Amino acid sequence: MDPILIPPGNTQLWKCPAGSEPSVTKGQVLKSGDKASMYVVDVGPDGIILGPLLPGDFEIAGLCKDQPAIRFQVEAPDPNKVDKNVQPLGPVTMPYPWWLWLVLLFAVLLAAAIAWLVRRLLSAKEESSLGLSATRLRKTSTEKMQIFLSKAEHQKLVEQSDVANSQILYSESLKLLRALLQEAYGFKAPGATTTEFIGELKAQALRKANLMSALQLAQLESAFMQAKQVTYAREVPDLETRRSYLKSVKDFSEHLSSKIAAATAAADENAKKNRFKRKKKP
Repeated sequence: MDPILIPPGNTQLWKCPAGSEPSVTKGQVLKSGDKASMYVVDVGPDGIILGPLLPGDFEIAGLCKDQPAIRFQVEAPDPNKVDKNVQPLGPVTMPYPWWLWLVLLFAVLLAAAIAWLVRRLLSAKEESSLGLSATRLRKTSTEKMQIFLSKAEHQKLVEQSDVANSQILYSESLKLLRALLQEAYGFKAPGATTTEFIGELKAQALRKANLMSALQLAQLESAFMQAKQVTYAREVPDLETRRSYLKSVKDFSEHLSSKIAAATAAADENAKKNRFKRKKKP
């Protein structure tokens, strides 16, 4: 097959045969041997537009799928007819200067950083708001005990004679009673054992004798020791013992809750009086 002649400075349209399609892409540089001889100006429905890079006789393979190499002969320009103002054919270059691409990249990165910062600020504000809401909605020891007693009545924990429900009845009530007593007497003993807690409670009772009588204190100690035995030994007391225990828990919680409420009301009243006295000072 004779080579296809390409006049100097011209491009060449090449159509793939029926049943085949282009296997090159726009801007691709094509080689003949080890020489970059042609490049793909465009690939469209009309065919492949080829632009020569240098004069010579070239074999270009892989233009179309399943098509053999094609020979092209690019004529050298006549030195007497060369227009020096015409730019030589070559691969497509970027239409904008390199520094403009850097500016655009910097702008994109800056926008992403600002978006991230705004998101973090909004997230921190939301977490702070949720934290304040949680603080406002935090339940008191009295409220927690009331919820537990309602749960015990609704689920009929006392009537359940299995180990799991017995553990719930005694362990949860013991924890809530400890919280009520610490609030009523004004001390903290989160890591104390039951025996240590009772000892601290007796010491506090000497300072606040009006909070609980000696008989109540003895009954409370008995309830605590019973709860400890059930919790750690995984025993299940008989029905009457469980009923008696829950009644003791209710009685102690009502007594302590009323004392805590009275002390809180008195403290609020004193705070109001103190504020009023400060305002009256000249």
